[in-house]
Amino acid sequence: MSGVAVCAPADCVALYDACRVPDLERARALAARLLPLGRLDMTPKLVQFFKAAEDALGFVGGPVRPPRLPLTEAERVILREALDALAAPVAAA
Repeated sequence: MSGVAVCAPADCVALYDACRVPDLERARALAARLLPLGRLDMTPKLVQFFKAAEDALGFVGGPVRPPRLPLTEAERVILREALDALAAPVAAA
């Protein structure tokens, strides 16, 4: 399962629904909003990114176990930017 779906389940369902209708304008807007978070799913620290994202979003991600290392400050900035993108407005269905 993608870390994106764990962190933004409603947006992922909305994207699926928009693709089925199809409402491609809405689907593209949702995909653009999810893309920064999705890019983190393809990094060596994907577990750390998504555990931290879950914590930031009010879910329970918790600490990572060794040998995984915590996120650096620079990586936390990248995560914050990806989470900020989730707040971008998308036209109602």
